[in-house]
Amino acid sequence: MTTRLTEDLASGALAEALADIAEAAAGVILPYWRSGVLAETKADDSPVTQADREAETLILERLAALYPGVQAVAEEAVSAHGVPPSLDDWFWLIDPLDGTRGFVEGRESYTVNIALIHKDAPVAGVVTAPATQTTWRSGAPGKGAFRRRFGEGWTTIQVRERPASPIALMSHSMTDDEATRLASRHGCVQWQGTDSSLKFCLIA
Repeated sequence: MTTRLTEDLASGALAEALADIAEAAAGVILPYWRSGVLAETKADDSPVTQADREAETLILERLAALYPGVQAVAEEAVSAHGVPPSLDDWFWLIDPLDGTRGFVEGRESYTVNIALIHKDAPVAGVVTAPATQTTWRSGAPGKGAFRRRFGEGWTTIQVRERPASPIALMSHSMTDDEATRLASRHGCVQWQGTDSSLKFCLIA
């Protein structure tokens, strides 16, 4: 199991497989978006929907089929049953629907997140934004990071020139006054509300 995992990690095949799985999860999530889906409240006061649960089930099943025996730490399973008492050297870290509150409110900035962790460090991962049908991935060491629209080829993510007037990305949970003060403190004259891990992808 570990041999195939490490071989696929080195070749980039693992990151490609994770992207396909995340996009399949997006297909589960999208029918619920802006459909009036109801959210329940978990013990930690965060929301969860049927879309979260169904996407997590798909991800766990697909990962187990491809790489049997690799431990998984997934948000809804952890919420229901707690964190595993011990973690293996290799494990999956999964948030099937990051930004659930914004998802329920109809915003576009929610994501599917899957990462492979080795000895407490991420070594491969994907983020998919179902609403914009975009996926970002990295995973073959030293081979960069990539982005694609669903059904299209990968393009390399490159560092851009720093803009003269940077835009701050802020959580929608912040008030307008809080966001404006924080952006101003760091020399940003504009700020944009964004949920979930999408903030990291927009920066990349």
